[in-house]
Amino acid sequence: VCVLISALGNPDLQWQNTLNYTVGTDIAMFDNRLNVTVDVFRKITDPLLAVITTPGSVGVKSVAMNAGQQNTNGLEATLRVSPIHNLEKGIQWTVSLNARTYKSKYAHMERPPFPEHASLILSTQKKKEIGTVCLSALVCWCSPTSPSSSCSA
Repeated sequence: VCVLISALGNPDLQWQNTLNYTVGTDIAMFDNRLNVTVDVFRKITDPLLAVITTPGSVGVKSVAMNAGQQNTNGLEATLRVSPIHNLEKGIQWTVSLNARTYKSKYAHMERPPFPEHASLILSTQKKKEIGTVCLSALVCWCSPTSPSSSCSA
């Protein structure tokens, strides 16, 4: 009979909870040929669930624990332009640009259960993305009198 312990239990472990707050606006102008979307967000994860690497002498590779709180603040914006917008003929060409920036910080960090050997590696993250440039040609297969909304996208 062989017994293999793969993880240590943690009776103090709590469920990870995340709250998301978002405030935004959507603006459509010029018969829906120009669309601007801007969202500001805040994401709070508390308690943050972390898997801590333990020394080999403990007998398991890692232990799960609540390590503190993660706060993320950011902004996302999308610009969409339709230079060719002829719904009567069922043709629409849309070009869009999406940009996002956010910053994550960790707070109220607890010490790992094996502080002299264990590693808890969490760092402040900053990320900026300007991308997702989407060039597409959309041909709608609907008649001008059709109640279908597929040509209004």
